Amino acid sequence: MDIKKEIEKLESSDNFRRWQKTKDAYLVHIFASDDVQALHIGYYCKKDDLISTFVLEDNSIKQLPDSEALKEKKSIIRELDLSKVKISFDKAREIAEKEVAEKYPREVVFKRIFILQHLDTQVWNITAIAKSFNTINLKIDALTGKVLFRDCFSLRDSVNLV
Repeated sequence: MDIKKEIEKLESSDNFRRWQKTKDAYLVHIFASDDVQALHIGYYCKKDDLISTFVLEDNSIKQLPDSEALKEKKSIIRELDLSKVKISFDKAREIAEKEVAEKYPREVVFKRIFILQHLDTQVWNITAIAKSFNTINLKIDALTGKVLFRDCFSLRDSVNLV
């Protein structure tokens, strides 16, 4: 998947151009899953403190209702600068698969969620869910491909199962 081409496709669409005339917003995230073909692309409007999300799937573009930004009260949502993203979606997936295989060899992953976003730096924020109900979170530098953070925790510890 070529993220930059998908953004170009979205931003050149009539739907997006009409929306853009009414919003002063900037790109903040790209969300994908390895088991769904849809790509969710989010833009933040600071004035409204809302995220507008567009879904690209099967050559169609649809806009979701605006939603509240998930952030702490006074924190800043940083713009995603695609010119500083050198690690592709496919390369990020490859790095994540290698990291999980090396660091967590007993885990069998059945779902991965990918978010390209700007935290302290621009990262691929990847969550892998294993059959053991362990969740592995990786943050991969979107410029260099270096793994900046890794953590593994049990969903069972987070949820009271009945």
